[in-house]
Order: sequence, then structure tokens, then C-alpha cells
Amino acid sequence: MAKEVSQDEQKDCFSALDTEQKAHLTKTQVKSGVRALGKSPTEAEIDAVLKDLPEDISFPSFKAVYQNKFPTPQSQDAKAREILRMLDPSNDGLMKESDFRQMLSTIGEPMGHAEVDLLMDDCVSNANGMFRYEDFVTLMVTGYMDHITDSQAH
Repeated sequence: MAKEVSQDEQKDCFSALDTEQKAHLTKTQVKSGVRALGKSPTEAEIDAVLKDLPEDISFPSFKAVYQNKFPTPQSQDAKAREILRMLDPSNDGLMKESDFRQMLSTIGEPMGHAEVDLLMDDCVSNANGMFRYEDFVTLMVTGYMDHITDSQAH
């Protein structure tokens, strides 16, 4: 389960994003802040919350947006693993990196090539272009893969 984010941490995030020190954030900055604090709303989910807010968003409004029940990476862990297992007909825990990149850039909320590259940077593919999708989900949920090595991508 994700740890609770304190009001001080929310304020620190708000201040870090408020680079012009105007005590207001843009909607784009609010989206970044909500995600930096550990939530994973889709663009549609966060846009629905932001639609009635002014362009300049104060800290109390930022805090209210953050308090929404957006999914977290941890809450999506089991579902992500289940979906990727369904895409693994050989049931060996491996997926072709090129196929996965194609899915990320075309299905659901499509990602741009630069976003996909950034996302896949820490994934280790073997000589056959296969990677362990369980390791990928672990990376997305925990944010690090220090324990995963090249030898694990069989």
C-alpha cells in the first residue's frame, strides 16, 4: 500500500513546482505534482477534476485535487500483472520488447516514442529482444530495479 503523503510533503511539492514563486500552479504543473506525489490518474481522470478550476491554482486547490481517489501504481500492480500474463501465450514470463513498445504507443492513452523510450530505459532485454514483464511492473510500482540484473532476462 502507498504511504500517506503529509500536508508538508504536498506543500514542498507545490513549492518546488512553483518556480516563479507566484503561489499558484498551472494545470500542467498540478498534473505533474499529483503524479510526483505517487498517484497515477489517466489524463481523462485528472482533466475531469481540473476542468472547473481556474488556470492559476492555489495550494488549497492543489491539495483538494490531490485528495481525489486517483489510482496509485501500487493499486494497479495486480491488474497490470494479470493483463501482461494474458499477453504471454508461452507462460514463461517474457515478452518481446518491440511488441510491448508497439502496444504502449498505440493502445489506450497512446504514448509518444520518447515516453516509451524513457519508460523502457531500465528494462533489461535479452539477446532475443525479450524482457521479464514482472520486472517491468515492479519498476513501475516501486520506482527502482536495483535488484534486477541482466542475467535475469533469460
